[in-house]
Amino acid sequence: MSNMHSLLNYKITTLVFVIATIAIAPSLTYVVLNLSSLGIGNLISMIISLFTFSVVYRKLSKVILFYSVLILLVTLFFSIGGLLDKPIKILGSLVALSLMMLSANIMSKYLINMTNGEVYSSINYLIILFLALGIVGVLVPFNFLGYESFPKSIFTFYEPSHYAITVGPIFVASMIILKKNRSLICFLFLFISLSSQNLTMLVYWAIGTWLAIENKKVKLVFSVIVISFIAFFYTYFSSSLVYYTDRIDISEDSSNLSALVYLQGWHEISKSLYDSFGFGLGFQQAGSNEPGEISERIYELAGIYKNRQDAAFLSAKIIIEFGVVGLIIICLFLKSFITTFKNVYSLDRNVDKFIAGVVLSIFVEMFFRGQGYFTLGTYLLFVSVNYKILKSRVVL
Repeated sequence: MSNMHSLLNYKITTLVFVIATIAIAPSLTYVVLNLSSLGIGNLISMIISLFTFSVVYRKLSKVILFYSVLILLVTLFFSIGGLLDKPIKILGSLVALSLMMLSANIMSKYLINMTNGEVYSSINYLIILFLALGIVGVLVPFNFLGYESFPKSIFTFYEPSHYAITVGPIFVASMIILKKNRSLICFLFLFISLSSQNLTMLVYWAIGTWLAIENKKVKLVFSVIVISFIAFFYTYFSSSLVYYTDRIDISEDSSNLSALVYLQGWHEISKSLYDSFGFGLGFQQAGSNEPGEISERIYELAGIYKNRQDAAFLSAKIIIEFGVVGLIIICLFLKSFITTFKNVYSLDRNVDKFIAGVVLSIFVEMFFRGQGYFTLGTYLLFVSVNYKILKSRVVL
C-alpha cells in the first residue's frame, strides 16, 4: 500500500513539475539571461520535460509518432522559403516544434493512465502554485535578476499577458475539475486580473467562472450580471476604465496600440492569403510581406511595426503562414471546440475534463490574444489532440 501511495505521489509530482517547467522556464530565462526571445527557454523546457518523462515513462505511441512526423513534413514544406532567408530562426523553430510534439506524445500516454485522484491533485497543486506566483507578483514588486526592466511583470512572468496566456488554461481546467475551493480560486484569479489590469486574464476568468456554474438558471443570472456590470461601468464610469475601453474600441481610427494590433491580425489574414495566392507566407514568416494600412497606422503611432510576426492571435498566425491549409486547421479546431462545449458536463474522468478545459480555453489564444506557437496552451493543445487519437483507438 505504501509503495502504491509513493507511486501515486511520484506521478503527480512528475506531471506538476513538467507543466510548471514549460510554463515558467521560457519567461524566466528570457529575463534573467537577457535573451532576445523566449525561444531558448522553450527549448530548455522541452528538453527538461523529455528528460523527466524518459526517467519515469518510456512509452511512445507509434500512431501519434506517425502523425507528428506528418505534421513536421508539412511544416518543413512551408519552411522552404524561410530557410533561405532566416535559416537559424526556422531551423530552431523546427527543432522546438519537434521536441514539443515528442513531449506532447509522451504526456498524452502518461495522462491516459492517470486516475481521477491523480489528475485532481495535479491540477490542484498547479493552480495553487500559479495563484501564489500571481498574488505575490501583484503585491510585491520584484526588482531583481533583470525584472526591474519589466515594471508590470508578475514573477516569474515578464508581463501580465504572458501570465494570463500561460495560467489561463490551468485556471479554466481547475474550474471544471475541482469541486473544493472553486469560489476562492475564482476570487483570487479575479483579484490578480484586476490588480494587473489585464483584459486577457479577465476573459479567462469569465470563461472559467461560467463553466464552473453547472446550473443553467444560475449560469444565466451570472451572464446577465456580468453584462449589466460591464454596460453600467462603460456608460457611467468609462473615464475610470480607459485601459479597458480603449482596448475594446476595435476600429482603424483607434489610437490604442493593443486594439490596432488585434485589428492588424484580421487584416493580415486576408492580405496574406491574397499575397500568397492562398498558399500562405510560410512557417514563421508572418510579417515578411509588405505592411498593410493598419500596420502603417501602428508605425505612425509607435515608430515601429508591432506584433507582425506574432500576428496578434494564434489563428491569424496559422492562416497567414499556412494559407488554406491553416484555414482548414482552424475549422477543425472550431468543430472540436463546439463538440467539447456541448459535452463538457457529461464527462466523468478528470483527465477528459482537463482536456476539455484545454480545448475551451485555447479559444482565447486562437481568437483573442496569442504569443505564437510555443506557449503552454499550444503544447497542451498538442497533448489534447494526441490524447483524443489514443482514446479513439483505445491504445493503453
